[in-house]
Amino acid sequence: MTTNWFPEKERSYATTVGTSANLLGVVCGFLLPNLFVDPYNASQELNPEEEVSYRKQVKYMLVAVSMMATVVLILVFLFVQDKPPTPPPQMEQLRDPRETIRTTSEMSDSDLKPEMSLKALTKQLIGDRDFMLQMTSTSLVFTYWYIYATVFGQLILPFGYESVSYVELLGILFNLLGIVGAVIAALMVGKNIDKLKVAAVTVIFLTTASACAFLVALMYGGELAVTITNSIIGFFNLCIIMIGYELSVAQALRINPQIGEALSCGMINLTANTLGFFVIIALTPVLNKNHEDYSIYI
Repeated sequence: MTTNWFPEKERSYATTVGTSANLLGVVCGFLLPNLFVDPYNASQELNPEEEVSYRKQVKYMLVAVSMMATVVLILVFLFVQDKPPTPPPQMEQLRDPRETIRTTSEMSDSDLKPEMSLKALTKQLIGDRDFMLQMTSTSLVFTYWYIYATVFGQLILPFGYESVSYVELLGILFNLLGIVGAVIAALMVGKNIDKLKVAAVTVIFLTTASACAFLVALMYGGELAVTITNSIIGFFNLCIIMIGYELSVAQALRINPQIGEALSCGMINLTANTLGFFVIIALTPVLNKNHEDYSIYI
């Protein structure tokens, strides 16, 4: 939608707002269970009555979340428009010539730009080496984020961090610092849209460095070191969402202006989710080997 609604110089800001809203939703996901579910520790053993009570609490929470999501969906369906009355400059070249005041008989064959099929557009993307390299690198960083967020509780459990409230705190800080990092990245990239590739490489390098620092803190540091390095990972890692999407849109417009961001960004999400799924399936038995009762994060 950002391509349809915003000019190129403003697109990074719009993308940041959208992705930050997603991260804010994740933060709410850490806070919301406290309103429905009683506190719980990984080492805590539940009796049958407590298990039934926790199941009911989780059920009520899921029903509440589903109702809120349904309300939002209805509002989007009723009020969100596909495109503005006046398209931004980069979309003018896609305007159907038949929408002008000229009649069809007054136009030559070169004036008409037939819309290509989804299959043809996908082939164009897959056949472009630069896009595939950018998609692969961005998807791998996305995959790291998905895996980290999914198995984080199991990852730190062997190091003595069993408190669910502490895991929630780390998750909240990870995503909040990610929002801050994304906003800063948008402010920098918004003025230097041609430096997206440099920004992507920088973010990937800093994410890797901060992940190594987190591992050292987990093994040899205390809670403070773990908290700080976890927050730094979020600050750098989640910048890739805006940068990766903007790069994919820019690459798609270069290849063929008919390629929408839903296709180019969707290929990144599809690749990252597929990789993340298989890696998490492979990691879960390893992380859960000595903690079979710690299933709350699976």
